Order: sequence, then structure tokens, then C-alpha cells
Amino acid sequence: MHNPESSDNHHHSVHHSQHHESITGVVVLVFFALCILTCASLLTYTRFWQERVPMEVGRLVMMAVSVTKAVLVITFFMHLWWETKWKYVVTIPAVCVSMLLGVALIPDIGKRTEQYDNLRLLSAPEPLPYRVGAEHQVRPALGAMPQSHEASKRH
Repeated sequence: MHNPESSDNHHHSVHHSQHHESITGVVVLVFFALCILTCASLLTYTRFWQERVPMEVGRLVMMAVSVTKAVLVITFFMHLWWETKWKYVVTIPAVCVSMLLGVALIPDIGKRTEQYDNLRLLSAPEPLPYRVGAEHQVRPALGAMPQSHEASKRH
């Protein structure tokens, strides 16, 4: 005698096992992709990269790598790939607002020093050099006495 309920349970068990194996394979592939992208982002910090690639291109590459890594983590490790259509109702407005906020702040951040008075400009930190190992001179704090080059080497 054939039990249809037993057949359904077996079919469900086989389907669940195959689904679990396919998800595991995808997660492993995403993990290796994240490892490769991490190596790519570390490459942009090497002297080799910084001597051959303009700073703007390096920043663009780093941003593209970062966004790709974030999309992979959100999509697969946070299981958004397998969610229902409601995920779009939640994520698309949040992404739009985040992008709008980022774009709106670019001019504010990029031109922040244009309105500084002299005192504020003198006490603002120096921008860090882009090149690895590039020497830069740190401005002394207001009121500090500059040390000679020999005196600063001894400390």
C-alpha cells in the first residue's frame, strides 16, 4: 500500500536538501569573491598602486570595490536574495535617501575650508599625503615654539 503522505515528506526532504546544498555553494562563492575584493582594496594602499594610479582613480576603484562587497553581503549573507517582493519597498527608498544625502554633502565637505577665517584656517589639520611614505610637515599648534630639525630628531 502506497502512503501519499510519506511520498510528500520524502519529496520535501529531498527538495530541502538540494536547496540547502545550492545555498551553501552560493555562500562559498560569495565568500571567495569577498576575499578577492578585499585583496583588491588592499592593493590600492600599496606603493606600487599609488605611484602608478592617480588618486581620483584609486578612490573610485576603492568605492566600487566597497559598494560591490556591501551588495554581496546584503544580498546573500543577509538573505535578501530569497526574500519576497516586499524587500524592494523597504530597501529602494532607503538607498535613494542615502544616495541623495551623500550627493548633497559632497559640496559641503569639499568646500568647507573656503569660508574659514584666518584663525580657523591656521588651526585646521593638514591634509594627509596620498603617497605612501611621502614626507609631510605638520604645522605646530598655535602658540607653540617651532623646534629645530635636530631637536625634533632627538625626541
